[in-house]
Amino acid sequence: MRKFVSLSKFPTGADQQRRGAAMVEMAVCFPVFMLLLLLGIIEFGRGLMVSQLLTSAAREGCRSAVIDGATDASVEAEMITQVVNTVGCTAADVGISIVVTSVSDGSVVPLPAKHHHD
Repeated sequence: MRKFVSLSKFPTGADQQRRGAAMVEMAVCFPVFMLLLLLGIIEFGRGLMVSQLLTSAAREGCRSAVIDGATDASVEAEMITQVVNTVGCTAADVGISIVVTSVSDGSVVPLPAKHHHD
């Protein structure tokens, strides 16, 4: 038995069925893929937004820390207020750690004992 090869540009029989199956698979999978891509883009954007909001809260905390008479408690309260108001979480979910570092080499500078300025 000889098998003849079709030289036609248009598929026939089994070729058309395979093409149809591929089109159906694409019609089902492509919207799911696009939805997952869209949700990934939204989640990535939200992550960047939260990162920027936390950076802004740290900046506000630094501004309140340089004011004469500021205490660790007042700075922490300011930062917690900023995070709660911008990010939308509860105050119990916020953890603040105040660390002073050296400008020259980045090493941690020990904080001196609390002094009351009169």
